Amino acid sequence: MEIFKSFNRLRGMRSQKEKPWTFVKRIIFNDETILDLDQGSIVIFVGPNNCGKSQVLKEIEAPIENRAIVIKSIEFTCKGDLEEESFFKQYFILSGEDGCYSPELNLSMRKSELFDTWKEGTPDYNIFKAFTNRLSIEKRSLVFSGVYSTGTGAQTSDLNLKFHNNNKIAQKISGCYEKIFGVQLASGRSKGNNKFDIYCGNLPCLKDFTMDNQDDYYKQLENFPLVEEQGDGMKSVANILIDTFITDSLITLIDEPEAFLHPPKSRLLGNLLARELDSESQLFISTHSASFIRGIIESNNRNVIIVNMFRNQDKTSISILDEKILATLKDDPIIRYSNVLEGIFYTGIIICESDYDSLFYSSVVNDIADEQDKLGPDILFTHCGGKPRIKMMFKTLRKMAIKPVIICDFDFLFKKDDFESIISEIVEDNIDQIKGDLEAYLEYIKNAPLDAIKKQGKYALPDNILPVYRRIECFLNNNGIFPVPYGEMESFYTGTDKSKRFWVYEILEKFDLAKAPELQNARDFLNKIVEYVYQKG
Repeated sequence: MEIFKSFNRLRGMRSQKEKPWTFVKRIIFNDETILDLDQGSIVIFVGPNNCGKSQVLKEIEAPIENRAIVIKSIEFTCKGDLEEESFFKQYFILSGEDGCYSPELNLSMRKSELFDTWKEGTPDYNIFKAFTNRLSIEKRSLVFSGVYSTGTGAQTSDLNLKFHNNNKIAQKISGCYEKIFGVQLASGRSKGNNKFDIYCGNLPCLKDFTMDNQDDYYKQLENFPLVEEQGDGMKSVANILIDTFITDSLITLIDEPEAFLHPPKSRLLGNLLARELDSESQLFISTHSASFIRGIIESNNRNVIIVNMFRNQDKTSISILDEKILATLKDDPIIRYSNVLEGIFYTGIIICESDYDSLFYSSVVNDIADEQDKLGPDILFTHCGGKPRIKMMFKTLRKMAIKPVIICDFDFLFKKDDFESIISEIVEDNIDQIKGDLEAYLEYIKNAPLDAIKKQGKYALPDNILPVYRRIECFLNNNGIFPVPYGEMESFYTGTDKSKRFWVYEILEKFDLAKAPELQNARDFLNKIVEYVYQKG
């Protein structure tokens, strides 16, 4: 039977000795990145498969010095007294005059040492398993079946009992569940035994019944389906909500909460978890879902931190997206409503000027992969809403530890102030390398036939300027900026004079993007960019 981690959070009901409680104060990762936390923190771990997202949750639950894969060290703030009678009896068995041991925590030591190290803030790491609640995918899928695995042995689920005994919070959970699935939750006693069941549906309201006819309410509940009979998604969400909001632990660890859910439901779940989490608790979550993260960000909870994890051979690198970066993602309408947030899950991201540029270029790249019988490249195409926004989106993505690539029309190079402002923020190499060439090129542009250059790109430049531009182009390409060499996207096929939107529609409908000779220049251009992305990824 699952042991309740006795944590009395009703501040007015303290015993003489305060029950012990703790929260994560600081995490130092193996790459020396430091993450400082407080109560109320919501930490989201993201990254590709096998980068250590699930592992980091296990290491927070049961940190082991010198043997952790992702975390170098972890500091907890320890409050209250391990000597508090109900807690000590719940976990420990006395052994001799000063000995004690805990089968649940795999811990055996002198009682005096146990108490002293807790007061000093340096207890045995195994003790922290008493204060964390890890919701693995396995546990969430089996918990309503009566037995689930916790890593320390099979235990009977008490989820239904938790829900039944906490009516006020149960009503809040039911409200959250209704927002996600359109049905409520309520608890009632099973027929013929003392087991409590959780029902779902458009349920009767308990407030409509008096004490004299409450039996009628519970009889009506029996006509509704049980949560444990629903699909994995509905069971998983019920588990997450109940075990997060009705918990005796301040530290809750959730592995892939989006499992079994459609993206809109995942987004709602993220939003509700962030909105409803109390200010004392901490959430640590690993996820592959941009929808879930978007829901978290849209909650306006200012305590959200995203930890982006990268695996390089046997080492995991960490990048932290703090409140300021996430505020940019939330406040900028183009970023907020585009797919740019998904970039944290890709090897590379390519920024285009408009959504139609993005549609065309991504379609060509994916069709080339299909023709070669390969999976589409692990690259996200997105757009920034025009040249003036290139710099802002680029800087935001770099703060997210993403090195984006830019595809822009040739007129990107027309205005000296705009061009220099953008590349000074974007390029990593010293721009002085091409200072002389830039001055010569920009001096030429002042009186150049801009309409022709816009349509033909570098092929409209005179012989004396073309070598100058090629050196600039090489510098830009080496720094992830790829002006369209033929002028603009529409210049890859000049057999129609339709506007950009209808040009894209015609190309997608008319041509085999992977084979059409009319689009060979476009394929060569994009193959070069894809190769660059993977070299730098």
